Amino acid sequence: MGTSKMWAGPMLSPNEFWVRVRAMDERLRESFAGRACFGLGSWRGSRMIDEWALGDSTFRSVRYDRDDGTAEVMVATSDGGEDSLHHVVANLPSDEPFEQRMERMRTSRIPAAIGHAEIAVSRQFVQFALRSVNDYLIADATVEGLHILIRVRGVGLEELRVELIDDVQPYLDGRNAMIRKARADHGIIDPE
Repeated sequence: MGTSKMWAGPMLSPNEFWVRVRAMDERLRESFAGRACFGLGSWRGSRMIDEWALGDSTFRSVRYDRDDGTAEVMVATSDGGEDSLHHVVANLPSDEPFEQRMERMRTSRIPAAIGHAEIAVSRQFVQFALRSVNDYLIADATVEGLHILIRVRGVGLEELRVELIDDVQPYLDGRNAMIRKARADHGIIDPE
């Protein structure tokens, strides 16, 4: 029996890779201009784009991490309701093997709310339903027809101030810095 090799396809040069990233950034900026997106009003630590549906832009999220790794917050804005809550529950970060993660995503269910909390959204307090899943607390509410979801670990909800994001560039810069670091960790030298 011979050994089989996996073909990975053509490799992009660092310059080609970043041309594609810049094109994606431009598409995201255009999408951002037409869709409201909520995030945190103030945060000490990194911020970046998390998920962004470019096709229909119905789900867009940003992520915040403390530099020391003790806390993280994801804020998502969606034009939908329960589907976006299920998406957040099914896609919780984990270190589990790929097959287990896929099975968990396929079979996950939205847990019952365990309570409510008031969170400031654009300087007005809004009642959010709370759910606890693994190490995460997930809060969700509908504000002016938009579904806002907040996933936290290591930070209290009372510390959060949610506001409309008016400039997506710091989030793109944060994502691109994370990509550069990950590529450098794998020995890929990118142009500055």
